Amino acid sequence: MASVVDISALFINRIGWKDDGTVGGHILSAGASLSESGRFFQDAHPAVTLINIKSVNPIKSITDEKFNEFLQDFKRIVTERVVSDVYDGDYIPSNIHGAFPQALDKAIMLMGVIRVSEYIMTSVNRHNNVEKFSKDFVAKLHYDIFREAPNKFAIRGANYAYALGITTQYSVEIESLQRRFGKPKNSLSSATSGQAINIT
Repeated sequence: MASVVDISALFINRIGWKDDGTVGGHILSAGASLSESGRFFQDAHPAVTLINIKSVNPIKSITDEKFNEFLQDFKRIVTERVVSDVYDGDYIPSNIHGAFPQALDKAIMLMGVIRVSEYIMTSVNRHNNVEKFSKDFVAKLHYDIFREAPNKFAIRGANYAYALGITTQYSVEIESLQRRFGKPKNSLSSATSGQAINIT
């Protein structure tokens, strides 16, 4: 068995950041851009861009070095959250990465969207970021993240799942991973419409 931190370290570079052209002149570090899967956080949702993340960063005029450190730490945080949601703390098979390296890719990408969305939706309450995002943009993002399934019996349909809110997609993916690899937790906190997400 292994710890959440140990397992997360094996998956931390499965998803990376790409230069999406939204932050002119910024050069991504090797650690931030490394993607063993060839997939990137920006591919999961249009709101996930370097400029959006930089805009809501609490450090004004953040340097390239510090921004790259932030992006690398983002990878760690979302990966640890996914591993923690999938497995009980005392029930993590140490061979999961070697056998199924791609297993957590989708969940990590979805959690990336949720975390970036939290940054954006909470930033509108800060005076220095009020002008960064329009009310329409934030409302649309909130809908994308929290919308409910109109027919919850169809939630597991392969195509239908993509019409669900990101938090619902994430919950479905975590439940699938629990059935496939882990011992289901007694309770998995899932966000419902209008609720704030604890992503720490």
